[in-house]
Amino acid sequence: MNKKNLHPKYIFVWLLLVLMRLSSNISLKNQFRIGKKIGLFFMFLSSKQRKIACKNISICFPEKNKYQVDLLVRKSFESLGIAYFEIANALYKKNEEIAKLINKSNIEKLTELVHQNKRIIILTAHFTTMILGGRALLLSQNIAASYRPQKNVLFEKIYRENFMKLGAIMIDNKNMRQIVKAFMSRVPLWIVPDQDMGLERSVFVPFFGIDTATITSPARLAQKEDASVIPFMLIRNKNGYEIKFEKPLSNFPSGNLLNDTSTINKVFERQINDFPAQYFWMHPRFATRPNGEKSFYDEK
Repeated sequence: MNKKNLHPKYIFVWLLLVLMRLSSNISLKNQFRIGKKIGLFFMFLSSKQRKIACKNISICFPEKNKYQVDLLVRKSFESLGIAYFEIANALYKKNEEIAKLINKSNIEKLTELVHQNKRIIILTAHFTTMILGGRALLLSQNIAASYRPQKNVLFEKIYRENFMKLGAIMIDNKNMRQIVKAFMSRVPLWIVPDQDMGLERSVFVPFFGIDTATITSPARLAQKEDASVIPFMLIRNKNGYEIKFEKPLSNFPSGNLLNDTSTINKVFERQINDFPAQYFWMHPRFATRPNGEKSFYDEK
C-alpha cells in the first residue's frame, strides 16, 4: 500500500470505507430502512442541497403544490440515503451477492447488440441507483464508463480500482480522446450525460420544458459510426432491483445535433416521470443559463 494513503488526513476516508464494507453485510431490508433515515438526517443538515432539490422539482413539475413538492423532496433524500448502501454494495459485495439483489432483468437486450458486434452507447440518467447499476452491468459485460472522478484522492483510487478489477474501463468524462478510443474499440460505452457541465461541449435544449445546457457527446459519438444508443436504468423496488434496458433509439442519430440531444433529454424525462423519487434532484441542473438569464438558484 502506498504510504501516502496512510496520511492522517485520510483517516476519515478510511473510517468511511471500513463502515461501508460493514454496511454491505446488512440485509437489504435493513439497508432500505436505515438508508431512509440517513437520507432524512442529511436533508435536515444540508439546507443547500434541500433548496436545490426543492427548486428543481418545483420548476420541473409546476403543477405540483408545495405539499407535493416537499413530499417528493423528502422521498428523494430517502432514496439518496439508500444510495449510501448501494455504493457500499457496489464496492464490496461479490458478484453472486450482487446477482441475488436483481429480481428482474432484460440484460439480453444489451448482450444481443454485443454479439452483433455493434458499437454501443449505454445511456443513463443520474438516478440514485446509478453506481450500483454500473456494478450490475459488470456481472455479464465489460464496459467503458465515462464518469466524473471523485474529489477525494483516496476514495477515488479505491472506487476506480474496485471497478477496474471487475472489468470496467474507467474514463474521466472530460477525456474525450479516451472516450472515443473505447467507443471505437466496440466496448459498450456507458455515459451519464444529464448534469450541468457548463457551456463547453453543450447546447441548450429543452428538459422539462426548460432550456438546459446539455452535453452533445452521445449524439456526436453516435454520428461517427453505426452506433446503437440504448437507454438503461436500475430500478429499486421493495424486494431488490430491476435491470431495465429499453429498445435502442430509433432514427438516431438523425444528423441534427440539437434534435438528437433533445431526444436524449426526452428519454430521461420519461424515465424520471416514471420514478421521480429515485432521481438525483440535488444537482443544480439548470445552473448554466442562456443569454445571461438569471440563475434559478440565486438566493437574492
